[in-house]
Amino acid sequence: MGGESALFDAGSLDPGSVCNQDPSGTEWRVASIGREMSTFCRSVRLFTVLSLSGVAFGCAGAEKEDTTAEVDDSSVMEVTISGEAETEEYDLNGDGKPDMTSVFTRVGDPAVPREQRARVLARKEIDVNFDTKTDVKQFYGDDGVMVREEMDLDFDSKIDAIDYYVDGVRVRREMFLNFIEKPSMWKYYNDGKLVQKAKDTT
Repeated sequence: MGGESALFDAGSLDPGSVCNQDPSGTEWRVASIGREMSTFCRSVRLFTVLSLSGVAFGCAGAEKEDTTAEVDDSSVMEVTISGEAETEEYDLNGDGKPDMTSVFTRVGDPAVPREQRARVLARKEIDVNFDTKTDVKQFYGDDGVMVREEMDLDFDSKIDAIDYYVDGVRVRREMFLNFIEKPSMWKYYNDGKLVQKAKDTT
């Protein structure tokens, strides 16, 4: 997968500069999410270590064969095929519950048998802290490259940040800082590097 991973960007939140602000304001929320992101990143690192023992997840593009994810049989809980969608659930910590779900689709001429068309990762859902709730949702284009990533950084089942990608490289982040269901801070990236910030002050 090209580009910078959104899951390891805790430093860009700059929590140290706002820790002493009014806890009722937006700046305090930025600091709070900064601390939450640190906890989130530790969980992601643990999750990654576990997954590497069973699932090589992450996909740069379409594959002609069913090798988009290399899976240890012990981690696969269930594989479901429904029409064009193929859903795979993985148990990465051995507790009998799914920790990651990958949904694949087949692209190409529908007249061609499904097995002969490219198998592409369309969506992935990840339970980072193994509480049976989805913390990360990743969405992929027809070429199998990620276009959007939604993250619950504080494990409260609400989206705190959404990253948008072009050609696998992050170009924009929306942050939800005021406990409301609309973004109030935006970050813009060029070649994966932060170049501009904007904030809703209303």
